[in-house]
Amino acid sequence: MQSGISLYLTIIIMTILLAIVLGLTTIFLSQVVMLREMGHSVVALYSAEAGIERVMYAIRKGGFSLPPDEPCGESGGFADCWAGNPSYIIKIKNYATDAGGNLTSAAIVSKGTYSGVSRAIEISW
Repeated sequence: MQSGISLYLTIIIMTILLAIVLGLTTIFLSQVVMLREMGHSVVALYSAEAGIERVMYAIRKGGFSLPPDEPCGESGGFADCWAGNPSYIIKIKNYATDAGGNLTSAAIVSKGTYSGVSRAIEISW
């Protein structure tokens, strides 16, 4: 009779331990996923920054011209895109040009994407 009680208590203790371990595993796995997405977020932000830097460099060097509306498959004056992984798409909006066709003012939006995470930067002058 005593051996039956000890077996019952052992099963109950094992069940409780299993529930605790499964609960902790769920918490840890969600934290790992969150940390991975935070890393992807940083890469997406850096790719958006690379898009801004690319346009600003082209404007400073005088080699920038406004493109057709849909070079990247999206409408609305997208200026440039890079379709690698990570990728960026640049949009020029609210722009003004001088008589020579050079930009005098604009708002530049760069959207960086990496592994399904997107971040955007907007500058204007």
